[in-house]
Amino acid sequence: MSGRFHALMSCLFLSSLGIGMVFPLTSIYVSDVLGLGPAGAGRYFIAMAVASCTAAISGGPRADRRGAAVGAVGCGSLVTGYAVLGAAHGTVAVAAAGAFAGIGFGLQYAAITEVVNGLVPESLNRRAFTVRHVMTNVGMGLGGALGGLLLLTGERDSGTLRLLYEGSAAASVPLAVAFWALRRRGRTSGERRGRRADPVSYRGLLSDRRLVFLLLSQAVLAGAGFTQLESSVPWLLNHWMSIGLPGVSALIACNAFALLVLQRPVGALCERLPESVALVAAPALWCLAFGFGAVAALCETPYRQVALAGFAVAFALGEVCYSSAFFPLLVRFAGESALGRAGALASLGWSAGTATGPPLGLALIGGHGAVAGWLLLVAGSVLACLPPALVHFSSTAE
Repeated sequence: MSGRFHALMSCLFLSSLGIGMVFPLTSIYVSDVLGLGPAGAGRYFIAMAVASCTAAISGGPRADRRGAAVGAVGCGSLVTGYAVLGAAHGTVAVAAAGAFAGIGFGLQYAAITEVVNGLVPESLNRRAFTVRHVMTNVGMGLGGALGGLLLLTGERDSGTLRLLYEGSAAASVPLAVAFWALRRRGRTSGERRGRRADPVSYRGLLSDRRLVFLLLSQAVLAGAGFTQLESSVPWLLNHWMSIGLPGVSALIACNAFALLVLQRPVGALCERLPESVALVAAPALWCLAFGFGAVAALCETPYRQVALAGFAVAFALGEVCYSSAFFPLLVRFAGESALGRAGALASLGWSAGTATGPPLGLALIGGHGAVAGWLLLVAGSVLACLPPALVHFSSTAE
């Protein structure tokens, strides 16, 4: 892989680390430190979600033509959003910060698939997308663990948190510069490989049932898997298993470390499998992971720690399978001339899953105890196997 690809991934990791560090603190910061209450925090996240969806859809066609330039604009908006939030004092500024951050996330998501696909040979795109996922999630995971440790120390005063948000904004500046430097490539990834870039509309993309099933998989996997790691799992650990914030942060860090270590050997193994098979394997492995959680709820120390380590590793294995499969399938189904639009649709699928997954998960596990809660997450992962299975059968049938 080229030096430009590794430079972009390094900057992506730094940006994700900064975002992850403040992400678990945002609701507390807006509600308590800025004194805007839960309603103020809700307005921030609503503004972010609406802006992200709007930016992704409007930016998709532009990303088809100039992915790196769109990514640079998105990162610049992200920097602005976190810088404004760090300096905010009232409702309007907080809502504006959410809008800027949402625009940044939407444009970056729409652009990065085309950019990554164009930086590596076609034979290495599965490995490249695995690395991209690992850099994002490891950065977010380690950043989240650092944010949790900050809460543990009680450093919640206004000055400290404001500086933290400014630092998060600064962490995304190198990624904006990296995207801007890549804009000089000029042509899209398909054109660079000598393929004709026929424009494809959103309606044209959605006429392919394989892509529809893939986007449905994105939403379901985000809702039943990724967001449960950030919402239901910490709640189960803390409320039903009496594991404090240091333990929760340690588990998140363990998952991030396992993801970093396993991405190369497991990613190489996944490359030997059809992409659709690897996609089905992701929720299947999450069934195993949540099963380890149920075992941990039944055990005492030290067996509980062993079972939770098994959870972190099994979940990381599922993440590697997902990352080696989803985006290569997106490239194959959408075609290289429509990766911006396809990335925008994938962003909407991800947003749908992240918006619905946590409230549904927490509502289901809230009153059932630790073991039942983990088993409900297993059941959710079993159901999440259905859309990837549809992707597999529809892609093999054609």
